[in-house]
Amino acid sequence: MERYELVYKIDHKNDILRLFGSEFFFRNKNFGNFIYKNKRYKLIEKIETKNIKEKEIILNLFFYKIIYDKSCMFKDCETLIKVSIPDKEDKFNSTEFLNIPEEEGILFDFYYNNDTSGNSLYKTINNIESISECSECSEILKNSEKDSDFSVYKENYYNLKFISNKEDKLYLLTAMFHNCKSLISLPDISKWNINKVSDLSGVFYNCKSLISLPDISKWNIKNVTHLSLMFYNCSSLISLPDISNWDTYNVKYMNQLFANCSSLKSLPDISKWDVRNVVDISKIFFNCSSILNFPDISKWNTNNLKYINSLFENCSSLLSAPDISKWRTYSVEKFSIERYICICGRGRPRDILYRKYTYSIRDISSIFANCSSLKSLPDISNWDIKFISNISRLFYNCSSLLSLPDISKWDTSSLKNISELFYNCSSLLSLPDLSKWKFNNLENIERIFYNCSSLSSLPDISKWNLNNIKNIDGIFYNCSSLPLIPDISNWSTDENININEVFTKCISLQSLPDISKWKINNTKNINNIFSDIISLLKLPFSD
Repeated sequence: MERYELVYKIDHKNDILRLFGSEFFFRNKNFGNFIYKNKRYKLIEKIETKNIKEKEIILNLFFYKIIYDKSCMFKDCETLIKVSIPDKEDKFNSTEFLNIPEEEGILFDFYYNNDTSGNSLYKTINNIESISECSECSEILKNSEKDSDFSVYKENYYNLKFISNKEDKLYLLTAMFHNCKSLISLPDISKWNINKVSDLSGVFYNCKSLISLPDISKWNIKNVTHLSLMFYNCSSLISLPDISNWDTYNVKYMNQLFANCSSLKSLPDISKWDVRNVVDISKIFFNCSSILNFPDISKWNTNNLKYINSLFENCSSLLSAPDISKWRTYSVEKFSIERYICICGRGRPRDILYRKYTYSIRDISSIFANCSSLKSLPDISNWDIKFISNISRLFYNCSSLLSLPDISKWDTSSLKNISELFYNCSSLLSLPDLSKWKFNNLENIERIFYNCSSLSSLPDISKWNLNNIKNIDGIFYNCSSLPLIPDISNWSTDENININEVFTKCISLQSLPDISKWKINNTKNINNIFSDIISLLKLPFSD
């Protein structure tokens, strides 16, 4: 048997209380019972709580077999506050369990969602003289022979026990506690044998009330390929078990692994991890906003990495970034979060089919976005970005940065999106010589220098090729220290281009380039283009 004690808080603002994740329930609804106040009830996915006066209910959950696929077990059980596994020496044995009468009625008006197919195969089994006389037992035996997952034997002809044939058949834990946002306590799962588990994605997803985890440091994850979203939004965790020695050789996906762990002060030394086969670490540290320094991941083997965007995004307390300057970037592709939504049951986060070094889409956007405490960056000037199309928001809101590496040497010929690249880099005193950048397919530069309020000059960007640009909104917004703008009068502009707030709050500008040459006859988005340019003496207009 497999047994759990579950504690749910009653939310009287919501009449429905979820007891199991839907996918898990429909796989296992016929394999167990609840015990509540010494009565036995069928398993059900949800219950109605409008007539429950208690603030909490405690349910004992029994399964007749070992559940090896625990994926989505408590997914979206938002009011589950405690899960415990009673000690093996607990006196509550199978005889006592089976002798508890099963109620003909329903517990708290079980909520079937118009589904009446949830009748348990396992009704009360009392005082049987032989297994052959019990149709339920025959059904159990038939299933055990078919699945080879468990065996049944008779003790004194009526005391049934369900014994696992093997202890290492646990193979799926995906999203087991997904979105259990009220959960404050977990059972000691540290001793679970997960040798055959390949997917740990989303196991503790959005368990935002947990302040600690069992010591899962000794889990053998040698066969795991997916760690994505495992600790996502565990926002109350202040530390993690020492998972530095996990064998990550076979892991491919680590995206958003620690994302939104906003209370973590530090991480285990994951620099030891073998990531040679990892293709995705995008948003792995997203919004780890309390971490001051990360382990030295500079020596990670990144030869197979394809997704690294938003790597340190919103790490607002980060004082120095690991030296990732030597990471190879020429195989990096765009990341699409839709591909990584945790799917339970048969599905799991899908492997992406790709051909190595096929340069269709590339994206390193937002890597340092909102790292507002960083004063310097690794020397990423040597990154090979010739096949990258998106570097938008790369330094977004790095408001403490005083200077940048010399990125003027980058081959920008494939870039399509550089929007908000230096957005709110309000402490930058100068920029690299971006006049050397050449564009063939550039489409978006909106807000590129937005609120770069300390810049006293700009590189000569007058020769940038903007033939495909349709939006230059706010590109110089609040560049309040600029006395002049490069001569951008010859920029080739689309007749429908958006030019909202292009020069707004450039309070030190006394003159503007002759933008009367711009072809903007059909533009409808020209709001506040000259707003608050208080030092401007003359507007550029053609005769």
